[in-house]
Amino acid sequence: MGYLVAIVDTKKKLSYKSYKKRYDGMLEYADGQNYKVSSQRLQSFFLELKDIVRPLNGEFAAIEDDCDSGTYYASDYGFSQDAIWIELTFSDVYEGNVLSEIYSIARKHGLTFFDVDSRKVLWPNGVVRDKETDKTLLMAIIMVPVAIIICCIVGLAVKSL
Repeated sequence: MGYLVAIVDTKKKLSYKSYKKRYDGMLEYADGQNYKVSSQRLQSFFLELKDIVRPLNGEFAAIEDDCDSGTYYASDYGFSQDAIWIELTFSDVYEGNVLSEIYSIARKHGLTFFDVDSRKVLWPNGVVRDKETDKTLLMAIIMVPVAIIICCIVGLAVKSL
């Protein structure tokens, strides 16, 4: 298995944990060649990305002579209604800027970029969600009301003196 990312078409801005739970295991049921099973926005995204990250099979598959030219990346794809899975090689990810290119095109089409391997979700508006930001947000949701309650109690105590 390579480095896995998913491009997701959803109106909901889910947390990392929600994405992980929702999309775990979905890849094995995805269609590996027919991008037309995906939503219109995902199809548009794929048609733009296919010249940068060529599919290994299907209608737009790279021919063997092109693979040696080094002018693009090659990948396995998986297609479903609301997600496109892209399995990259680790060398493409660590030696190139393929992730930023994929994210840029996803953002252009208003799609969410889910980097399964780094455990990050990047919304089209640039917000990043991961385990750490989810924990920080949860702590803020809990601590702000607690701080307000403490301030009110201290304020009442001071007022009664």
